[in-house]
Amino acid sequence: MEKAVALSPDTDGLKIELGKLYLAGGRLEMAKEQFFAALEINPGYASVYYYLGELFLRTGEYDIAWLSVNMAKRLGHTGQDLIRRLSRLSKEPQLHPRKESGKDLYIRQILVDTYEEALDIVKQISGGELFEYVAMKESIGPNNEKGGFMGHFKPSELHPKIAEKLLSEEVLADPVIVETGNGFHIVQRIMPFDLNSWKKILADNGKTNY
Repeated sequence: MEKAVALSPDTDGLKIELGKLYLAGGRLEMAKEQFFAALEINPGYASVYYYLGELFLRTGEYDIAWLSVNMAKRLGHTGQDLIRRLSRLSKEPQLHPRKESGKDLYIRQILVDTYEEALDIVKQISGGELFEYVAMKESIGPNNEKGGFMGHFKPSELHPKIAEKLLSEEVLADPVIVETGNGFHIVQRIMPFDLNSWKKILADNGKTNY
């Protein structure tokens, strides 16, 4: 796996798998490096934020573990085991990653042919299925192998209907359906991974465990 990552350094999925192997083997610093690198490429993975929460729980860095878990939840992760274990060790601080993402729109999408399919996918996601996994299984659009993450765009670079709809939505609001000539897009605004912003949030609140 390490050789595969070295040969394909921009492949987020390989970094995630390597990070999971390191985490399972207790090589926490190396796992953290891979998870951070994956999120810098693709910040739409709820599961990776959850893995980071587990990692920071193990290192005793509870505040940033809570930040990680909160991001996982906002991206749709419904796992409760980690939250229960964290709660036994640390009171949840009132800290949340900032939602601002500048002028660019960070987007993930699932593209399907029919409105009925789109409604079913929204139902799956609202029922607890992770957006990234549904995208990998159901999307006919580009980047389905990346969990639907499209990248970041200026509004003028997007289809006008998609840009208009997303600009009316808060970052990390629920996915919405937009119809274009290409089909039905289930789209969501997300935010970039910004570790420095997290550090500033902790510092501003007198937290120094990271």
